[in-house]
Amino acid sequence: MTNTWMKAVTVSGLIMASTLGGTLAANAVGTLEVWDSRNFQGTVLAEGIGEVVDVGDNRAQSTINGSVFGYSARNIAGPNISEEVVYFPSGTQLQDDGAQNNKVDHFDRVG
Repeated sequence: MTNTWMKAVTVSGLIMASTLGGTLAANAVGTLEVWDSRNFQGTVLAEGIGEVVDVGDNRAQSTINGSVFGYSARNIAGPNISEEVVYFPSGTQLQDDGAQNNKVDHFDRVG
C-alpha cells in the first residue's frame, strides 16, 4: 500500500525534474546577460537573445554574451540615430564596461 505522502513527493519530484530539464535545455543556447554592477554582480538589467535587448539607459556595468549571436551595444545619439559603443562577439564578456557604461541604451543582435 502506497501512502498519499509518497505519491505527492514522487509527482512533485517528476514535475521539478521536468521543469529543470526544460530550463537546462533553454539555457544550452546561452543568453546575453547585463548587470548594473561590475564583475557580474548586482541587479541583472537584461537577459535574453532577442533581436534587441533593452537595458536601463546608461546603467550597464558588466556583460556576458553566452549566446551564439554577436551583440552590438548601442547608444541612442539622436532621433533615428544609434552608434555602436562596443561589440560583443559570441562567447565574450567584459567585467567592467568602464566609461562605456554611461552610453549603452540597448543591444542589437548581429547575425
